[in-house]
Amino acid sequence: MKYFNHLSILLLVFALTLGSSCQNKTEEIVAPMGEECRRVQCTRTVQNCINGYCHCIEGTRQLARGFCINSERGFGYEFATYDQYEDMLDTMVIAFDREPFDTRWVIGDNTWKWIPSYAYNRNLGLENPGGSEMLLVYSGDFFGNQIGLVKLFNLYNGNNIASVIRKGQHYCKFEFNGRFVDRNTIEGNISVYSCPTDDDDLASPRPANLPNVGDLFPVTFSRIP
Repeated sequence: MKYFNHLSILLLVFALTLGSSCQNKTEEIVAPMGEECRRVQCTRTVQNCINGYCHCIEGTRQLARGFCINSERGFGYEFATYDQYEDMLDTMVIAFDREPFDTRWVIGDNTWKWIPSYAYNRNLGLENPGGSEMLLVYSGDFFGNQIGLVKLFNLYNGNNIASVIRKGQHYCKFEFNGRFVDRNTIEGNISVYSCPTDDDDLASPRPANLPNVGDLFPVTFSRIP
């Protein structure tokens, strides 16, 4: 009987240990990972480097696990897109120092207005106030929705701030053109508007995967709650 009691205790301890180990392993899998920071410290003030990965400071909003929303620079009106296009766009946040949807025109104003912005994405090295710019174009409707066209220059792809897509010696220029469909949503397209026309002077043939002038790539920016 004494042997049986000892054996029961050992089995119970083993079961508890096994259960604890499984739980810890699961927590490691679902824990926010973010970008590795073994070599480079987390650059955003809302991040900490913990166990080799960037984590959002407690209470900070997150677009995704480890992808923190930084409102500390005075740019509190944030929109995000999850759309991804190789060499052009990858999960970008753009924020403004004022409510862009409330922009209004009075008699004598230019037909366009620049809105100061602050943009970044999941890449720790691509956080740049003013790196991406928003241009609002007057709709011509003085009493209705005054914002016509929304233009964004310098989008954020996986590795760089981009306004040009390049394949070898060939390249094309692009920008985002869209509209406010409501206060919280901007819909439009990345538009390719210029490519070299003197291809005969280039040593290599034009790559088949380079876009053409007029190509459109749908993008939606949604307000971050």
